[in-house]
Amino acid sequence: MSCGDPVGAMSVNVTAINKNKTRTFFSGHVVDHIESDSLFDSIKYLVINGPGLHGKFIQGSNSIYKGRTETKIDGFEIVIDQLSDKKKNVRSPFVFTHVIEVKFKNIGSNPDIDLIDSILHKTLSFMCGRWVGLVGPWGYSETGNLNRVFPRVTMASMNPPGLSWYYSMVKGTFEELFRCLYHAYNDPKRYEVLTTGIGWYIEAEQSAGLIDGSIVLQQAALETLAWFEVVEQRGLCSVNGFKALPASDKIRLLLSLYSIPTSLPAKSIELNAYAKEFNLDDLICVLVDVRNALVHGMPKKVEKLLSRPTGSNERIDLWYQINGLLAQAILATAGYQGKIICRSLDVEFIQSAIKDVPWKRNES
Repeated sequence: MSCGDPVGAMSVNVTAINKNKTRTFFSGHVVDHIESDSLFDSIKYLVINGPGLHGKFIQGSNSIYKGRTETKIDGFEIVIDQLSDKKKNVRSPFVFTHVIEVKFKNIGSNPDIDLIDSILHKTLSFMCGRWVGLVGPWGYSETGNLNRVFPRVTMASMNPPGLSWYYSMVKGTFEELFRCLYHAYNDPKRYEVLTTGIGWYIEAEQSAGLIDGSIVLQQAALETLAWFEVVEQRGLCSVNGFKALPASDKIRLLLSLYSIPTSLPAKSIELNAYAKEFNLDDLICVLVDVRNALVHGMPKKVEKLLSRPTGSNERIDLWYQINGLLAQAILATAGYQGKIICRSLDVEFIQSAIKDVPWKRNES
């Protein structure tokens, strides 16, 4: 990959495992920590495999940029320009997609660049359902002179895009989600559980450990979020009381706090048949039943899963639906109030599945 004017010379070489195969992700850190510098007026990043974040049209622009997204928070402003490359091969596993500039209001304020870097990476990756790479940053002075380059690349997953709760035609998603995660940093326990949840969500969305392994990861993430919301945040249950609850009740209690439905989607015919055969009430019951069979490995339970003619399809649909619930649980814990793609809806066009989050506050 390389990027030319007006960004400036920059190349990232992806090393193949062997002559015929490239890894599905990569990362590289020559520096692990970025020191704040009072001389920095702004920093810039290149983005690898970012989301469809088109932003608004740039008036009078004939550059390589095709859209701009802007947001202000505390002492800095973020400007994201989406790159337009007519020669780009859509089959390329890794491509530059955006340039991010972070402008600091007060020179000499010594902003926490590591924090900004980390939240940018989390926000863009969570929106995509895969790891989005950040290259840099480059540090610039008030006069626009390049002061320093930090040779760093965050983890980046290869194209094609993963599944996601985010739809590119919905405006304002990045702005709100970044703000939610940035403010969550001031609540260390919330920030920790969000960081864990987002990481496990992305790994599950990319089928870490194949579909079966992802299902195990999904339940772990949901139970972690449940612990935070039910015990740590709201005090609805004692530590021992929470531990005594069945896993399905822990997760269901979490989701009920945000009015997130757990019913089996009507379109999931095979999942409904599985639930009916084994007397399971909702998606959470099916999740726990399947996860327990996979983890505990009791012969009868494993046979129940693997001997079913439609078993593979059932678990794929379960994985797909549960990750939709997991995304909602993470967004709710973060305080997000925007729109999402509802995976449970049976629609002909994806635009019909775009809905407000079920916990959206009534501001009237």
